[in-house]
Amino acid sequence: MTQTPIISVENVEKSYHPFQLHPLDFEVQPGFVYGLVGPNGSGKSTLFRMLMNLVHPEQGQIRLFGQSYDQSEVEIKQRIGYVPENTPEHGRIRVRDLIQFVSGWYPQWNQQKCARLLKDLEIDDKKYYHQLSKGMKKKISFIMTLSSEPDLLLLDEPTDGLDLFAQRIFRDELNEFLQAKEERSVLLATHRVDDIQRMADILLLLNRGHFQGTHEKDMLLDTWKCLWLNQAPAQPETLPGVVNWTAGPPHQLITNSLEVTQDTLNRQGIAVQQTTSLELSQILEFLLRHQPDKQ
Repeated sequence: MTQTPIISVENVEKSYHPFQLHPLDFEVQPGFVYGLVGPNGSGKSTLFRMLMNLVHPEQGQIRLFGQSYDQSEVEIKQRIGYVPENTPEHGRIRVRDLIQFVSGWYPQWNQQKCARLLKDLEIDDKKYYHQLSKGMKKKISFIMTLSSEPDLLLLDEPTDGLDLFAQRIFRDELNEFLQAKEERSVLLATHRVDDIQRMADILLLLNRGHFQGTHEKDMLLDTWKCLWLNQAPAQPETLPGVVNWTAGPPHQLITNSLEVTQDTLNRQGIAVQQTTSLELSQILEFLLRHQPDKQ
C-alpha cells in the first residue's frame, strides 16, 4: 500500500518582485529527514511560509497529510511543528506564561517533555521573553515545537544562534522524534553543511527560485568521486558521468557516476591511479553552481 506523502507540492509558484519562485514539484515521505539546500535568496523561507499557509502560492497546490488548508487548517497546523529562521516577538510575557498559552493550541501537548527540555537547555521560565538573547529565544521555540508532539517538523535554520551544547541536544531530540513514530518527517533548511551531513537523509536543491532535484545523500557520497589518471582519455569532458576535468599530470576527473565512468575508462585502456571521495560541500557546490537552472 502506497503511503500518503506528508507534504505534496505541485506546480507551486510565488513572486516577490524581482524574485520569482518557479514551479516547484516535490514530495516529502514519512520517516525521513529532508534537507532543503540552497544559497541565500533561493526561496527556502518563502517555501516554509507557504507550507505554513502564512503566504499563498499564485499557482499550484500544497497538500499536507493528504489535505489542503482549505479543508482543515486547524487540524493540519496541530500536526506541524514550525521553527522559523527569525523567532517571533511575543511582547512583555514570561516564558512560562508563553508556554502555557501555546500549549492550549495542541491537544497532544507533552508537558513532561517540555519540563525536561527546559531543564536540559537551562531555561529559566520565570524570565521575560523579550529580555532573552536570540539563542535563548531559539531554544524556547525549539522546546515548544517538540512539546507539541507534531508529525512534521519544519525547521528553518534551526541551529542558528545555538551554542554547541544546545546543538547536540537538538540533534539528539531530532533522532528521538523520528524514532518515536514511523510516520513522522522533518524538512530542514540550513546553510550549515555539517547539519545536512549529520541529519539529512534526502536533499532537495533550490537555487535562485528554481527547484534542481531530489537526491539521496548517501547515494551522492557513494557515486561522486575524484579519479586521478596518468593518461588523458580522448575528449574527457564528454565521458559519461564527468562533471569536471583538470589536465595534469596527474589528471583529475570528477564524476557523478563512478561505475559508469570507470567502465568507459577501462574500455579505453586507461588505468585509474587513485580514487578519492568528495566532501558533501563539494558535491553540493557542483550541483548548485554548475547545473543549469531547470525551467
